[in-house]
Amino acid sequence: MRATFNAPLPWRATSRACASEALPEAKPEGLADFLVYRPKPRGRRFRIFRTDTGYRVVGRPPNDEELAEALKAAGVKKGDEVAIEDELVEFS
Repeated sequence: MRATFNAPLPWRATSRACASEALPEAKPEGLADFLVYRPKPRGRRFRIFRTDTGYRVVGRPPNDEELAEALKAAGVKKGDEVAIEDELVEFS
């Protein structure tokens, strides 16, 4: 047996009130076709290792400024050799 309710539901009254109001027109040039959400990585995507000849960067290194800052934080000094992928550079 089904129970029936004759009382008006509150969401029906709200939806009727909202439907009667005119919505403002959206400007098509201001709307995006789709949104892309990319979560930020929790840590760095690269690691810096100390070797017997200098330092080695493993992984995907960031731009030059971030890499220089990370190398300084790891203890690299001016003139130390740093291997980034297959390239050997002198830190300056």
